[in-house]
Amino acid sequence: MSDVLRARILVILDEHAHTGSAEFKSDKDIAAATGQPVNEIYRQLDILESEGLVWLAKAMGPTYGARIEPKGMLLVEQLRDPGEASPSRPVGFRAS
Repeated sequence: MSDVLRARILVILDEHAHTGSAEFKSDKDIAAATGQPVNEIYRQLDILESEGLVWLAKAMGPTYGARIEPKGMLLVEQLRDPGEASPSRPVGFRAS
């Protein structure tokens, strides 16, 4: 479930980035889009940040904000088209 949720979060952030918005996507918006509690979104965003896939803004008041990093965008491309994966760019996430 965690890998699926992290993939869903990355897709949400990728779609947000492609709107041209320079704003961070709030954790509450991500929670609403995924149907998951905000605390679980915090946990997953921390993991994604540690993997260099997202950039977190923790100074947005009481909420987190996140933007996808280029490495995260590459992973989303691979998730959408698994045939594009190569040994140097494997599809998947670190186990949590």
